[in-house]
Amino acid sequence: MSTARGLIVHKHYRLDEVKIKRAQKVLKAGTETETLDRALEAVIAEDERNRLTREANERFVKRRIEIRDVYRKLEEKSLNAPHHVQKIVALSEIYGPDQLARAIADAIAFDAYGCDYIANILQQRQRLPATPSALHLTRRQDLLDLELPPADLTPYKNPSPS
Repeated sequence: MSTARGLIVHKHYRLDEVKIKRAQKVLKAGTETETLDRALEAVIAEDERNRLTREANERFVKRRIEIRDVYRKLEEKSLNAPHHVQKIVALSEIYGPDQLARAIADAIAFDAYGCDYIANILQQRQRLPATPSALHLTRRQDLLDLELPPADLTPYKNPSPS
């Protein structure tokens, strides 16, 4: 049992014994007290995750990124819309609102509304393209023995002044 506040008090509650035994089995707790403690910790952790998600959603909305179309399309395609929106909100925290808005616009143009598609678009934009360079051949046999005739440069010569 963890005691974050360090204060343990004795309380007396009337609880359903079947629920306690079921929770004890699910939480793999040894005692009923440990079961209640773990259950309370799980509820508190869930509340913290929900709070962080709400704050991220509020920051997302304040930045005026419109995803109503995305949400509607996700629901039309019978996808788990809240899950996708939560991931898209997380992407706004990582990549910033401007890049995300551009990626969402591109996703709408491609009719691809999932969070994975939007994440892929953002990742592709961050990758630097390979700069082309000269071909370096290290072995003599890799060289091509080509014989080219001399170039005809007469069309490029200045005509004689008349």
